Amino acid sequence: MKTLRLFAVFALCSVVSMAGSVFCDGDAELDKTLVEINVEAKADLPAFKAEVTASYGISGQAVDEMLVKDKMAPADVIMAAEVSMQSKKPLKTVVEAYKANKANKGKGWGVVAASLGIKPGSAEFKALKDKVKAKKDKMKTANAKKVRKGQQDQLKKQDQQGSQGRNDQVKKTDSGSGQGSGKKK
Repeated sequence: MKTLRLFAVFALCSVVSMAGSVFCDGDAELDKTLVEINVEAKADLPAFKAEVTASYGISGQAVDEMLVKDKMAPADVIMAAEVSMQSKKPLKTVVEAYKANKANKGKGWGVVAASLGIKPGSAEFKALKDKVKAKKDKMKTANAKKVRKGQQDQLKKQDQQGSQGRNDQVKKTDSGSGQGSGKKK
């Protein structure tokens, strides 16, 4: 059973690396959530940046720096912000711990969180995972609404074009002759 779980985590981390880098930590549920955050964030990166800025008070420039300079996946930006809030450590400290663990040890967010005082399996770590999952759900819902709105707008446009075409057709065929002109004097 343990071998099967390790295989599942390895397979998930392999898929993650194809979908974009994520710092796998051996917690299959958290890793899956992080993959889903990356998918949602990449679907609308400007909205992702706005969400991070609004939710965590991180400047857009700092978000860009983490994504570009620090080469963090969007999910890792969310994790860094959540670990910072949960541990009450500065974001810069969390990002440095992330980079050190990723570069030197290849360890996951559980190790980063533990090094900052949040023990894996603790109530604090569970709260961290719950908040990250809630963030993923919020992003997924927002993206789904945008897709539905886009589809509705497209249908309206098609309907307007269709009714405009029918109105033009009626105007072309209406020559003014026919019944209803009244008596001739």
